[in-house]
Amino acid sequence: MLTATKRRAAIFDFGVGLGIPILVMILHTVVQGHRYDIIEDVGCYPVTYTTLLAIPMVFMWPVLLNLFGFIYSFFTVRELLNRRRQFANMLSTSRSGLNTSQYFRLMALAATEMLLSLPLSLYILITFIMAPQNPWISWADTHQGFGNITFEAWESVELNPSFMVVLQFTRWSAPVLALVFFLYFGIAGEATAEYRRWFWAIAGCFGIKKKAGSGSNAGW
Repeated sequence: MLTATKRRAAIFDFGVGLGIPILVMILHTVVQGHRYDIIEDVGCYPVTYTTLLAIPMVFMWPVLLNLFGFIYSFFTVRELLNRRRQFANMLSTSRSGLNTSQYFRLMALAATEMLLSLPLSLYILITFIMAPQNPWISWADTHQGFGNITFEAWESVELNPSFMVVLQFTRWSAPVLALVFFLYFGIAGEATAEYRRWFWAIAGCFGIKKKAGSGSNAGW
């Protein structure tokens, strides 16, 4: 029974983590007007033909997944708080390598990512809906000249404020989330203990010895 449960959990994780992104990439080709754009100072950027068909094919997925994630997280956190002692015992006996503090920080990281991505996804969806729409005629019409690569100067990007906002958000989201990840896990107790261990290992190479009782235990 336990093996079957783990198998179902693994299938669900792979389906959400890999299956849905692959599905969206396949669906995006339906409304992909040409290969891609090259934007000055940015690089390659995906292209989506401005038609209402692109909403179910591309733009609805981030919004739906974020909303589902918020609902799922709410019920998960509520259940964990109600059964915190049982949950701590389960973590201690499992092979996950996580304690209660690490697990809740991982949940907080996921919630932070959703808080950042949901407004951006809604903004992109609304901006796309408000743009002048082209009728979907056929696959051949949409993919006419598909091999083209468009070069776009930065000055032309600045003429489109809504696209400018989306572009800057997508550019800076990765480093911001990396910083958030470090704030959650890089200054926690187990991380600072590892930093101290490496510090004294390197200092020992120069003859600097750690004094007895100089260590400290971090809490969170």
